[in-house]
Amino acid sequence: MSIDPDQIRRQSFSRTLRGYAPDEVQELLEQLAQIVAALSAERDGLARRVEAETAERAAAEAKVGEVAEQQQALVRTFDEATKEREELVSTFETLRREREELIAYTQRMEQELVRFRELESSLTQALVAAERSANDLRVTAQREAETILAEARVEARRIVQQAGRRREQLLDDARAIRAMLTSALESIDERRLRVEPPAEDESSSQAELG
Repeated sequence: MSIDPDQIRRQSFSRTLRGYAPDEVQELLEQLAQIVAALSAERDGLARRVEAETAERAAAEAKVGEVAEQQQALVRTFDEATKEREELVSTFETLRREREELIAYTQRMEQELVRFRELESSLTQALVAAERSANDLRVTAQREAETILAEARVEARRIVQQAGRRREQLLDDARAIRAMLTSALESIDERRLRVEPPAEDESSSQAELG
């Protein structure tokens, strides 16, 4: 049963012939009332302190949950960044192989061009030799040589143009992929900066948890 300080102060006793002195009893009751009042105040303070600590603990637990969610989001972002980086590396390797193929194709075209130039030189020599022959043979040989030379030049120009177009196309693809790689890496860095909490926020969070 709880005792109120005012109840103690209002408490009265029946008097007997050899009872206690009323003043001393009243003084004792006043002291008891003060003690009970102090204990009640201390109890109320402890209750408020418990409530405050409970609220702080709930806030700390909520903060821990937020930090855990941020950590999970950071892990997911890191995994996504790693996957994107792997895709970019794969794309770069594909581009490198295509570049090597373009170089090999260009070298083959250059070899073909040298061969056609040698053929042109041979045909020119044949034409000179044919001119030294009889007039009737010279005219026929000259026409055949010119026809073959024209076809060879047309074929050579076609091969060179085709190689040039292929080379320009691959160079354009290489520039586009390089721009895409640069943009993707910048996007990854920006996303990492947005997700990662500042160092001061982490220290303050740790201080609150402590």
